[in-house]
Amino acid sequence: MEQVKEKINQIVQKYSNIKVTNDNDSIILNYYIDNKIYKALEITVLENDLQIFIYPDKIKRIIKKSKLKYIEELIEIFNKQNINKKYSKEEIEQFRKKYPFGTKIELIKMYDYISPIPPKTKGIIGNINELGIIDVMWENKRSLNLVLGIDEFKLLEE
Repeated sequence: MEQVKEKINQIVQKYSNIKVTNDNDSIILNYYIDNKIYKALEITVLENDLQIFIYPDKIKRIIKKSKLKYIEELIEIFNKQNINKKYSKEEIEQFRKKYPFGTKIELIKMYDYISPIPPKTKGIIGNINELGIIDVMWENKRSLNLVLGIDEFKLLEE
């Protein structure tokens, strides 16, 4: 339990928008945006594992205690997901020219904690919408979109 508390203290010191509370056997990390709770992590220490509930999404994860880094990865994802960049029509057109339909890419990192596409997966770009969302047909037949300015990918040579 001490190792978990130490990691959480490191996270709290690094991110000013996180508040911690204790609830019986659990530690609750509240992640704030504009003074409102955006997400909460309820962390319960089990025998050799950690049980993490992500609210309000009602997602449950069980991880090994040795994988404490996962908690900070979740916070990093929350931070990335809240980059609320609005692109102009001109910027979207520039992206469409840079990444035209049929461009081959390789994923570096997707900032999604529910079911991300694995890094190094290759895909082909479809449309880029006015919000900067890129449709991708992944080689693993999944169809999870990328978000410009958040998810990381690289162009592949023909």
